[in-house]
Amino acid sequence: LTRTQYRAMCENKYAKKVLSAAFATPAFKNGTVVQARKTAPWTLKNKFAIVIESKESHVTSAAKGAKPYVILPVGEKQFVECEERHLKKAKKT
Repeated sequence: LTRTQYRAMCENKYAKKVLSAAFATPAFKNGTVVQARKTAPWTLKNKFAIVIESKESHVTSAAKGAKPYVILPVGEKQFVECEERHLKKAKKT
């Protein structure tokens, strides 16, 4: 790669957002009870889940809150991968 090509690929504003999301501290610690937002893209909208793991090195989106998590929805057997922007703190009921 030439220097210009490298800068265009690695130093653009989207690459910088991905890197900042990857190195940011997770908003939810492992074992935290969270709730899926209504805008979540899967069928578990507004349900409770437990954070299993924060995948810090697998950020693929330049969106705000793009840090990926592995969660286990309450009452389910399968883990679900989602991004931080689709989760919120669980409200006490």
